[in-house]
Amino acid sequence: MRRLIRLLATGVTAALWAGSVHAQTAASAEGWRQLARADLDAAHALILENHPGAVPELGDESFRQRMRLGYDTALGRIPAVDGYAGYTAVLAGFATSFGDEHVWSNPRLRGVPYAWAGLVMTRRGGTWVVAARDGDDQSLVGARLASCDGEPAEAVAAARLAFRVSAPVEAQYIAHGGFMFVDDGNPFLSRPRTCVFESADGPVSVEMEWRPVATPRLAEALNAAAGGARAGFGVRRSGDQWWIAMERLSDEAAAVVDSFEAQAPDWRDSPALVIDLRGNGGGDSRHGRRLADVIYGADHTAARLRGGTACAALWRASPGNAAHVRAFAARAQDPQTARYYETLADDIDRAIAEGRPFDEPVPDCAPGEPTAAAAPAPAYQGRVFIVTDHACFSSCLLMVRDFRTLGATHVGEATNVSTRYMEVREIVLPSGLTNFSTLQKVAIGGDADIGPFTPEHVFPGQMSDTTALEAWIAGLPPQP
Repeated sequence: MRRLIRLLATGVTAALWAGSVHAQTAASAEGWRQLARADLDAAHALILENHPGAVPELGDESFRQRMRLGYDTALGRIPAVDGYAGYTAVLAGFATSFGDEHVWSNPRLRGVPYAWAGLVMTRRGGTWVVAARDGDDQSLVGARLASCDGEPAEAVAAARLAFRVSAPVEAQYIAHGGFMFVDDGNPFLSRPRTCVFESADGPVSVEMEWRPVATPRLAEALNAAAGGARAGFGVRRSGDQWWIAMERLSDEAAAVVDSFEAQAPDWRDSPALVIDLRGNGGGDSRHGRRLADVIYGADHTAARLRGGTACAALWRASPGNAAHVRAFAARAQDPQTARYYETLADDIDRAIAEGRPFDEPVPDCAPGEPTAAAAPAPAYQGRVFIVTDHACFSSCLLMVRDFRTLGATHVGEATNVSTRYMEVREIVLPSGLTNFSTLQKVAIGGDADIGPFTPEHVFPGQMSDTTALEAWIAGLPPQP
C-alpha cells in the first residue's frame, strides 16, 4: 500500500504536460478517448494473459466475472472522456473493480490541477469525521459527517472513493478517506453541494465551497490528516514488555528476528511480547513465520498452522511472466536465489510450449485442519500482542493470520484485505502515461481472501503516538 499521498510533479516534463492537459478541443477530446481505449485494452490484456485468476481451469468464476464487468463498465465510460482526468478515471475504475489493491493503475503524470472544499475527512470508530479544515474556522474539526445532498455519509463515501478504494473495508477508507472532498477532475463524480455534520452543538449544514488548491498545500493537508505510523525496526524493552518492531517484512526484519533470538534468555520469562507491525505493507512472509518459530517453537507452529494454509503455489505460464522471472534471476545477488528463479523461468517456458496454463498441474488438495490438541506446548508461556494499523497488507496479513491462530492478542487498527494471488508485475501502458499491474502466482488450497482482520482491542488514539500506544497496551485487561 502506498503510504504517502503523492501529488507533486515528478519532473520538468510532467510539469510542462500538466499545463496543457486540460486544454480542451473536440480533436483533443477524441484523442483522449482513443488513448483511454488503447490503454484500457492493454490493461485488460495484461490481466487476461498473465493473471492466474483469468485461467478457466482455476475455476475462479468470481474473478472472471469481475474482469468482464470491470472491462465493460470502463468501456461504457470512454464516450464521456474529454481529457486527462477522464482517461485516468477509466483506468482507475478498471483497477479497483478487481477488489485487490495489488492490481493498480498508477498515473505517471503528476502536478495536475485539484480542487477541494477545504475539509479533510478521516475514519474514526466506523464513522466519517472532519480531521482538518482549511482556514481560521476550526469549529467543524471533530464533527461527524451525517449526509450530503440527502445521501447518508456511507453512500457519499462509497461514491466519492469508488475510483480509489478496491474494497469497502475500514483500512482502505482510513487510507483514502482524505480524498472524499477533493476533486481531481474525474467526470464520473459529482461534487456534493450541501453537507450536514453532527457537532457537539448539534447538526450543522455546510454549503460546500469548492475552489482550486495548490498541490503542495493539498499533499500537506492529506498527509497530516492521515497520521501514518511507522514501527521502525528493532528490539527494545518497555517496562516489563519486550517490543519487536518490524515495519516491513524485509532484510531489516530478518535482522530483527536474529537479534530477538539472540536475546531469548532475557525475554523468555517476561510476561508479554509486543510485535509492532505499524506501517507494514508486506514483503517476505517467511520472516513472520520464523519469528513465530522463535517465540512458540517450530514444532508448535508447524502443528498449529496447518489449517487454512495453501498446499501449492502456481505461476501463470505466460511469456511476460517468464521474462519477468528471468530478469529477477539476473538481478539476484545470491547465487542460490538466481538459480531458483532461472529454473522457475525454464519451467514456465516449458509449460507455455506444452500448452499448460501454469508451471505445474493444478493439484486437487485440501489443507489439513489445525491440530492444537496434538501440538506440543509453546516454548513461550507469556502473552503475545500483535499490533497493526490500516497499512497491514499482503504478507503482513499472512503474519497476522498466523499469530492470531497461535493465540496472540490482536490490537490497534483494522487491517486491509488481500487475495490468494501474489507476485506483482507492473508494465507501462502504450501511451506512456500510466503504469498498470497484474499478479502472476496463486496459492492453491488456502483461504480465498486473507483479512480484513479486526483487532480484539481497537486503539482509541492516533496510531502514530507510540508512547500512548505502549501505555494503553500495558493497561489492557488480562486474558480471560
